[in-house]
Amino acid sequence: MNSQPLRVLIAADDRSLLRDLSRFLTMFGYDVQQAAGVGRAMAAMERERADIILVDESLTARVGLDFCRSINRHPHEPAAALIWLVESLEADEVADALAAGVEDFLARPIDRGELLARLRAAGRMLEYERRAREQSGIDPNTGLLSRSAFFDLAEREAAVSLRRSNGHRHPAPLTCVVFDLDFFSRVRRVHGPEAERRILAAAIDKLPEWCATPAEIACLGGDRFAALLPQFSEAEAADWSDQLRLRLRDTEFRYDRHAFTFTASFGVAQHDQVELIEDFVARAEQALETAKESGRDFVCCSDPEAEDWVEENSPENWFHDTLARDVMIACPVWLHEDDTMAQAAALLKQTGAPILPVVNKDQRLVGGISEKEVAEFQRLSSPRRDQRLVVDSMEVCIHRESERAPFTALMDRFAADPSVSVILVQNQKPVGIVTLGALAALSTPLDQNSFASQTYEASSQFLRVSEEFSLPSA
Repeated sequence: MNSQPLRVLIAADDRSLLRDLSRFLTMFGYDVQQAAGVGRAMAAMERERADIILVDESLTARVGLDFCRSINRHPHEPAAALIWLVESLEADEVADALAAGVEDFLARPIDRGELLARLRAAGRMLEYERRAREQSGIDPNTGLLSRSAFFDLAEREAAVSLRRSNGHRHPAPLTCVVFDLDFFSRVRRVHGPEAERRILAAAIDKLPEWCATPAEIACLGGDRFAALLPQFSEAEAADWSDQLRLRLRDTEFRYDRHAFTFTASFGVAQHDQVELIEDFVARAEQALETAKESGRDFVCCSDPEAEDWVEENSPENWFHDTLARDVMIACPVWLHEDDTMAQAAALLKQTGAPILPVVNKDQRLVGGISEKEVAEFQRLSSPRRDQRLVVDSMEVCIHRESERAPFTALMDRFAADPSVSVILVQNQKPVGIVTLGALAALSTPLDQNSFASQTYEASSQFLRVSEEFSLPSA
């Protein structure tokens, strides 16, 4: 049997009962917790889950059997044995209690010999259930496949893969992914084992939603998991892992008014059809260690070529080679310093541009005119307002970038201020404009094909000036 002492939670409103039973059971080696009231009982279970719960009828008389029903509601948690302490019970009360999850009854006043006998019986049942779960291949703490069951499954899948490969030029692949949560042990150190268990259970519940393709997932121990992906090449499994990594990173977990976010590291290995399964999984675990040494939040493959493939195809790198000029709206017109603000207002209205570049006599960018400057100009009441020059009203602190600037530089600007308009220059001459709104208009949803030339050319029609357009006279 398990060498750890059984944890017993006594939940009652009767404080003398709490005190007496706690002292008695502690003498016999039980790890005892007390809870005076439902709220404290639930909080105690949140901190550290008990194996056996003694529920006094003084507690359930006030709150009904909802407390008993709530104890074993989570499918990934080992069930706690509930023993109800009662003075007397009617037949219908017995049926209701059993339906609520109560497994045994003990009459009050309590016979201490009978109490010990019932606790030993409950302990034996818990041990039988634990062994049954292990023998069925289920990890008792997570509800996932156990380590031994995972290795057995990998043996069977390797044999299937070998049979599929006979007579074929390309063998049927089988890939293993081993992953764990980065720095997850800090949760236990700071918030306790119950927080660790609850957050891990919440993450396990999310796995089917996160996984792009269903996979057999096992718990190898603690917060380390393994997934088996038949007919996945190492590169495909790395891509699967990268999608799981990104979804985990974007998920927030909550426990006891605290919010947690995590990253994960992944190791990927493909079976070579002759190696032992232990060596196959060990290569994936070694790749995981390499991912951790590389800074964590990373997918590492045992085959470097597969790792290069997933790095190139990661959503984070879709626009790695994209330049600012690839996403700009062409700038067919601009203003000169000696143009009037009346001309600027008319041109801005007719083109629909978010901003018009202003150039000097050498056609070099010196500023910009947007709706903000036009609105300020139109509020003027001076009789010489219509003769006011662009150079006197333009914004000189404009956002500019080289047309060869990386796309990421633009996104950094938009992250700081989504409302900005960026003017792109070539040899200090304006050639285009980029706004966050124009980027969003290019494609919905945004993907790696969004910036094909035909897409942004079609999207930039609103900035094109018709042939019959002429600059208003001063």
